[in-house]
Amino acid sequence: MKILSILICSLLISNVFADGRGEISFSYHRYTKKQTNQINDLMFSSFEVEDSGELWGGEFKLGIVGKANSKDRENSYLNVNDLYYSFTGPFLSRIDVGYKIYNWSKMEAFHPTDVINARLLDSDIENFDKKGEFSIVFDNEMEFGNLKIYAFPFYEESFFPSADSRISDGVKPSRVKRVTKDGISDSQTTWQYGISLEKQIGELDFLLFGLKHIDRNRPIVGYNSFTSVPLVGNIPTGELAAFYFDVLDLGLASTYFLEDHAFKMEVLNSSFDIEEGQVFLTGSGLRKVVDYTTVSIGHEYPYTWNNGWDSTFFTEYQTVLGVDSETAQELSLFQNDLFVGHRIALNDAFSKEFVIGFFYDLQRKNEWLINIGYDQRLNDFWKFHVGYRGFNHGEDDKLGVYLLEGDDEVSFKLSRFF
Repeated sequence: MKILSILICSLLISNVFADGRGEISFSYHRYTKKQTNQINDLMFSSFEVEDSGELWGGEFKLGIVGKANSKDRENSYLNVNDLYYSFTGPFLSRIDVGYKIYNWSKMEAFHPTDVINARLLDSDIENFDKKGEFSIVFDNEMEFGNLKIYAFPFYEESFFPSADSRISDGVKPSRVKRVTKDGISDSQTTWQYGISLEKQIGELDFLLFGLKHIDRNRPIVGYNSFTSVPLVGNIPTGELAAFYFDVLDLGLASTYFLEDHAFKMEVLNSSFDIEEGQVFLTGSGLRKVVDYTTVSIGHEYPYTWNNGWDSTFFTEYQTVLGVDSETAQELSLFQNDLFVGHRIALNDAFSKEFVIGFFYDLQRKNEWLINIGYDQRLNDFWKFHVGYRGFNHGEDDKLGVYLLEGDDEVSFKLSRFF
């Protein structure tokens, strides 16, 4: 019934917004290894609708996504990605008010500077999908660059899948809590602020930003109250919760073009504004929140073959600085990782495309992640995708992709565009 409702809703929206566009998709995922008390295959439908136009002297943009999961109904949702109005303000500035998706990253695989939006934590662990964030943005185009000032009156919670899902691995927080230097609260009403400057100088383009906000991308799922029992260990008290932290993020994302080569870099320095010495109990032990810096560098190179095929080669590296090796492994899945990827487009009538991406951890022994995908159009309206995701980790390693042990999967997706 939920699947049918999603389809009806998407068709109604497409008729109301006659100038809009979107897609309806049917997806099936099958895990290659069965797990007890967890879902071993997924079947769901989803839709995405976009529209834009002029209204009352300004412009509006609409973007809605929905998903209905027949095997895991708790993982169904309807979200607004974009729903904002844009108009001319004082001094010829541009003002946007409403829900927006932000894309500050320039990399293919690692995205440390993509920090604003809450996430849908039911998608690919290396790059979760985003939720729209209610924003007030003042956009000023000046001689020294494009200057934007951001205000967020409250924050969106990330979407956590059910405890039966493979990503959750039997754990779903019952509550979400915000952690500040004044303590822990349930309130979502809090002003967040940011500023960014974007500029292109010759072959170099860059984005600089500062953002004082509630971090939803790096929550700690666990307990803030627990009792230490000799010979037993730490015993949690209270409810399992997802803890979001006040943070000041300072970032740089840049690309330098040298002939056909693109050299990329992203840097994010995170300073958390919380009570010093606060400790949380998680499934992997006690965790403290510490300040640190994430750095990613990358190279992208396109090549056209004699038969008309187009290839793009990607190489990226990410590391965590400012903390010791053990802490870095607790902070990030990609704390010392190399990514190599290749996309090849055949440029034929069916838009056939092959993609492969390989993540390799240079620190954790035998840890890697691989994605392989093939896309093809069937006609002007239909497209299908088949893919494979595989994982590996060291036998004694309880961090990194250990969470995805046995979660290798094959997938199929059929999409209808309108």
